Amino acid sequence: PRIAQEAQRILSRLTDGRYDRLTISQDLTLDTATGEETVLRAAQRRSEGTVDQIYLALRLAVSRELTPDAPFVLDDALVRFDDIRHAAAMDILKEEAENRQIILFSCQTREKENT
Repeated sequence: PRIAQEAQRILSRLTDGRYDRLTISQDLTLDTATGEETVLRAAQRRSEGTVDQIYLALRLAVSRELTPDAPFVLDDALVRFDDIRHAAAMDILKEEAENRQIILFSCQTREKENT
């Protein structure tokens, strides 16, 4: 439950509050909902960018819980983020970098511009 709550908090921050619900089922299926939706929907039914944001939130939540002192390594994790969500992700990663090393590989220049 702690990982799901943390992932939900991160996802909400990444999406400026749009996706305010995230659940992880026993079989590790991820479901999400926006504030306007009454029913949770499978993460795979979201856009590619949103799916990447969901999985970034989950990876970050898992790593905070299980390996908080280990470097956090990402490889092209922000490629499908729009500019607004990319900026939010970079803010979260900058905050995370205050406590541990963040290694971000990318084929884009947006990450360099936002450091």
